[in-house]
Amino acid sequence: MKLFYVLIILFLNNCSFDNKTSIWKNISETENEQNINFKDFKNINVTNQNKFNKTIKIKKNFKFILSAQENPQDWVDFYYSPNNNYINFQYKDKNKISFQSTRLSRKKLSKNILFKNNLLITTNTSGEIIIYSLEKKKIINKYNFYKNKFKHIKKNLNYILNNNTLYLSDNIGYLYAYNILENKIIWAKKFDIPFRSNLKLTKKELFLADQSNNLFIVNIQNGEIIRKIPTEETLIKNNFINNLSLDDDNLYFLNTFGSLYSINRKNYRINWFVNINPLLDINIDNLFISSELKIVGKNLIISTNNSLRVLNSENGSTRYTVPIQSTISPIINNRYLFIISENNFLISIDIATGKLIYSYQIDNAIAQFLKTNIKNKVNVNFLRIVNDQIFIFLENSFVLKFDIFGEIKDTFKLQKRINSNLAFINSSMLYVNNKNKLILLN
Repeated sequence: MKLFYVLIILFLNNCSFDNKTSIWKNISETENEQNINFKDFKNINVTNQNKFNKTIKIKKNFKFILSAQENPQDWVDFYYSPNNNYINFQYKDKNKISFQSTRLSRKKLSKNILFKNNLLITTNTSGEIIIYSLEKKKIINKYNFYKNKFKHIKKNLNYILNNNTLYLSDNIGYLYAYNILENKIIWAKKFDIPFRSNLKLTKKELFLADQSNNLFIVNIQNGEIIRKIPTEETLIKNNFINNLSLDDDNLYFLNTFGSLYSINRKNYRINWFVNINPLLDINIDNLFISSELKIVGKNLIISTNNSLRVLNSENGSTRYTVPIQSTISPIINNRYLFIISENNFLISIDIATGKLIYSYQIDNAIAQFLKTNIKNKVNVNFLRIVNDQIFIFLENSFVLKFDIFGEIKDTFKLQKRINSNLAFINSSMLYVNNKNKLILLN
């Protein structure tokens, strides 16, 4: 019998020095749970556990060579791409609301949205799938898979879209496929254990993991299991979920135990595995937390609450570690990595060498930009590269615009708070706000 103990720690930080901008007003919430000791196998040690807190100025005449700006038409994966990496998004940057829907649901919506062919796809805590047409400006389909016996259970759904088929997993143990246009279930399977991961797709396979860290490879046509791969189990879960990422040849699986697996996509065999959590004595204060696993060429990039790690994807060996603590998803463009550290440094790194290009404290940058001596910590939600610039989205709806060299250029406040992932579509920005309304900027 497994026992699950949950400890929820709510940090409230409501600091403000500037009534005009309110840029330092923040509310953050962190959920933590207990964990168990690791098993004894290959472990990556981090030599320096200190927080990175050093200012490093960019060298004169340094030039970034960024990828060209792209303008996606669809957003079918929570993390945008199979390798979980974001691109240099094109955006009109007027930051004006061009469209706002009516409320999509009375129930709390998922923080994850997808978009395809002018259709927004989202779900709510009752398990209802909602398909909203931006063209028709109305909900065109709703579907709830669950029976009355599950109506008192809050549904936590993960999903991914392939053509018109939405594949969904839940915290009850169901996996099912749903046609978003025909509004019907294609197939459904019941598993023994709740699912706890993002989903990845190929032309014939669906990859996902349950909360016991079992990895499943499933036939997308009928939901039948092709292969089940058990990995190390953690009895107690924190707010980090199992994460999957794909390249052309392999599936990479980072589980809640802190183990990273490489799985051959042709024969489903384990190429290698390694433990990336340096903390062998696990307790409530040092749980393993990571942002999503990213693949860039032959590099695997993992940003955790202990360090930034870059590994060789071919054999799992460590290329280098950098003592930057962050669970905010880093952004990679060409050979450059951009990340926000736990103590709010905007840092750029050369991926090939691991050398720091620059490191600037964003709180100091904001204070200088606003011409004040007061510096309070802001809470960062995420960052993106947009129009060759770094957009840093704060929890309080402010957006900081830095140039690629790490210098702040502008700040603006979104009229509606972001309560989902961001989708950049047709040079516009799409999200759902805290009132369950679809917001389209530009």
